[in-house]
Amino acid sequence: MSVTTAKKFLFKNIIFAFILLLGAVFCFSACGINSGFDDGPSATDIVTGNGTSSIVYGDYVYYVNGYTPSSEVGDTNVYGKVSYAAVYRTKLTDGKVVENDKQYDEDGNEIFDKTQGIKDTGILVPKICGYEHTKLYIFDNYLYYTTPGNQVAKDGTIQSDYIDFCRIKIDGHSRGEKLFTSKTSMSQVTYFMQPFSNKAYLIVLDGNILKIGECTKNGFSLKTIDEDYVVSSVAQTRYTKSDESIASIDDGVYFTYTNDDTTTGNLLAKYSFETKEISNVGLINNSEYTLIGSIGGRLYYNKSVVTNPGTSGAYLFYNTLDGSEFLQGERQLSNNAYSASNIYLFNAESAGAYVNNGSNIYKFDANGNKTQIIEGSATIIAQKGDFLFYTLDNKLYRKDLSSGNDAEELVELADNDAVKKTLSVVSKSCVFYMKEYTNSENTSYYFHMINTDIQTDDGNYDHFIGVLQEKDYLDEPTEE
Repeated sequence: MSVTTAKKFLFKNIIFAFILLLGAVFCFSACGINSGFDDGPSATDIVTGNGTSSIVYGDYVYYVNGYTPSSEVGDTNVYGKVSYAAVYRTKLTDGKVVENDKQYDEDGNEIFDKTQGIKDTGILVPKICGYEHTKLYIFDNYLYYTTPGNQVAKDGTIQSDYIDFCRIKIDGHSRGEKLFTSKTSMSQVTYFMQPFSNKAYLIVLDGNILKIGECTKNGFSLKTIDEDYVVSSVAQTRYTKSDESIASIDDGVYFTYTNDDTTTGNLLAKYSFETKEISNVGLINNSEYTLIGSIGGRLYYNKSVVTNPGTSGAYLFYNTLDGSEFLQGERQLSNNAYSASNIYLFNAESAGAYVNNGSNIYKFDANGNKTQIIEGSATIIAQKGDFLFYTLDNKLYRKDLSSGNDAEELVELADNDAVKKTLSVVSKSCVFYMKEYTNSENTSYYFHMINTDIQTDDGNYDHFIGVLQEKDYLDEPTEE
């Protein structure tokens, strides 16, 4: 028998009813340039998801559509030429994406073209924003994003391992603006954003140099801390919602440093957003701090005592900073040493920390009480109220800490950096994750949205969101 060329279709084992929503969308974006949006969220709507790869703002969700590792960027990251791993915006109706009407050919087969897919979807940032250092923020109707740099070095190579810090108005009627570029490669860069007093601050640890950008709707200014401060760590805050109350201690950013006068350990200091000045906070001889974060009005850090020779264990502490002396507000949580990368801070009824000891997850409350809550070396993704989200054995779970019930498995995940580095929990019911799409030519990743408040015949609402490139369809097996 002759070989029949079958029409292209979507991800293997996805039911036919799901196929229609995966077509490419928005006929006006053939080259990736956004013509802007005439609708949008209200100024009174709440922003949720800041600091992740997806943000819900009222009825609209802003997200990275796909994933491209910086090692594969090269010279392709040109504004207006990028669509796959760009930032898109989709309007939700009752928490769901809305599908375009199906179109069929004369034989009754569904047609996939750039008019198919999800309604009310358009591109906002036509650059690569879905990569291993993705974080999106929205403040004052600006979307702040990063993208692999495309500067040309003296030898003619593209420096795509550096980070461009940028922003764009969320209505998309103006082109995005680059704020500055990191001086060190992205593996040496830590960054986050922190609101305070009707402004937003972009905190960047660029190698050992601390940079603080003041962001308003009228402009951007960047301050570089004196190079005499060799900065080793910064306390990251986690304000993911625009209606969260800001703790009084978060009127600045805390950091550790050394200088020419430091002989052992390091020093703990604070940069004030209001005065623009630096003050030393912890001046304890022979102590070395590694800052973890500031949450719930407490500053968390590992502290070790430097001896000659050797260093004691880096035990976990928090400090309320409410005493006249630094030590008066300090409380020790653990009697064991844990790596800062294995600590996740939470701020539910009482602030505390989750610690991965390599085998299980333990909870330390504000009084230092230790309780095992997860069996296995899980990765904490987020805590939303009483719900703890974590991954274990490539599955995403949600555990209701108030009920004592077993954790609920939400979805099985592909074992890939694209999935691990973009997983986004927006609320206790809304999760965004990258799903793997593989055909004979390539493997790609696209965002899906889970909403546990919406139930379908298959369980929780799990829906593709975004724009699928035609090259990523799977070829239906041919018949002889």
